[in-house]
Amino acid sequence: MSTQKRNGGRTLIVGLLLGLSACMGGEAARRETAVPVANAPRPAEAALNAALATLKASQAAGQTGTLKGIGMLSLPPAPPVALEKRAVSLMPSTPDLEAALGTIAHKWRQGRRRPVALAELQAAFALLDRHVRAVRAAGAQAFLRFAETDDKGQFSFEAIPAGRWLLVTSLESPVSALLWAIPGDITAGESLQVTVGSGSILLEGRTSPGEEPATQ
Repeated sequence: MSTQKRNGGRTLIVGLLLGLSACMGGEAARRETAVPVANAPRPAEAALNAALATLKASQAAGQTGTLKGIGMLSLPPAPPVALEKRAVSLMPSTPDLEAALGTIAHKWRQGRRRPVALAELQAAFALLDRHVRAVRAAGAQAFLRFAETDDKGQFSFEAIPAGRWLLVTSLESPVSALLWAIPGDITAGESLQVTVGSGSILLEGRTSPGEEPATQ
């Protein structure tokens, strides 16, 4: 991905967390919102409920920690570039979500980290979008946190209830986008350090059909 600075563009993750699933989710998102026949919660729903219960208990007990991070992209031979003024989000994580994201990352790496087709990029965003909407539907909007990197790529989240979280952000160019989804445990009274960089990319995908960005 080109490291040229682009002003005025909104990151894809902002659109994701505003719930713009129509353009990123398609039919898969509509299927996800169908009313289940059985009254029992589905496995993914049960996992989310358990994760939210942990966070609520931590919050009630005053067991919170912090997350501090830096976004720094290094694509040799170009010098490292700070990911400045980028939207960053923090959301509750679940084993099901992490397993699905792990499959996406593994497939991308097996493909030698080449940019995937637009449809695959959209599928990854749709997966995260469904999770965000499920958190909202569970009445846990307060557990969706937002920040922005400064001019050095640094960001922080304070007073985060102890538990498992997922840090999400993205960086796009006219032809491709990088997506990060980094899980981590927040421990009461401690600070979790996270680096958003070349080594922690979840996926790179094309943002236009038929484009072949030469990035790696």
